[in-house]
Amino acid sequence: MIDLPAEELRSLITEFNERADKLGCVVIEGEIECDRTVVIFAGNLERFHMLSAAQTLKCKVVYVQDPESGWYQGSCLIPELSVFCQMFLKDEIGNKPALFFGQSSGAYAALVASTYFPGSTVVACAPQTRSDSAVKTKVHFAGIRPLATPDDLIDVRARLIEASDPHASTTIVMAVGEADNPVHAHFWMDYFHGLHVWDLPNVGVSIVNSNSHAVVHRNVRAYADLLSELAAELSAPVARRNAITREFLDRTYSKP
Repeated sequence: MIDLPAEELRSLITEFNERADKLGCVVIEGEIECDRTVVIFAGNLERFHMLSAAQTLKCKVVYVQDPESGWYQGSCLIPELSVFCQMFLKDEIGNKPALFFGQSSGAYAALVASTYFPGSTVVACAPQTRSDSAVKTKVHFAGIRPLATPDDLIDVRARLIEASDPHASTTIVMAVGEADNPVHAHFWMDYFHGLHVWDLPNVGVSIVNSNSHAVVHRNVRAYADLLSELAAELSAPVARRNAITREFLDRTYSKP
């Protein structure tokens, strides 16, 4: 990806988006000497736009999207998440280090998928971590339109506990607020989802200086550089990988 000029990348994304209803996954092979894999899961209806976050990567990139099933519960494009991981991703990744990335429902998928690959590194931006319609029906919202997740989502907390991995680096990134969504259009209750897993070992929760659920969209190039830096350090100790992500967040969201 790093050798692809910006204009060609935009053209490629446009081409993939035009075929998004028939194309659930693309694999872009990296440089021969690079044995790492970065897996990017698109959020609901992001299609292939988040491929721009891979623009500085030298390694293999697996990009996954599914406009028919926003939380990767299975469709004619790709099977449900656990099957996809075990029947497809395992062949692409093998036993090499892997980095998982996504935003919103793509972050949910990145968290779940990472549990199938020991020692993974995950950056999950504003993920949903559980089904929440039951909670939201009990809350009164004034001037806010909440959106609910499906009732049969995989519980990310339970999955992370089941696949407990001391060698994994998992970072959840949440905006300090959601007022810029705007809330009258959609409100995800990101704090509810982030705090569902905040106390688990090797899970770090970072709150950043943003009021948008889509914390990546205005900082795609910066996140591209983060993915590139992390991809080069996937075999580093957990503390080192965590530090790379936290230092990036401090740089990117510190405002005068």
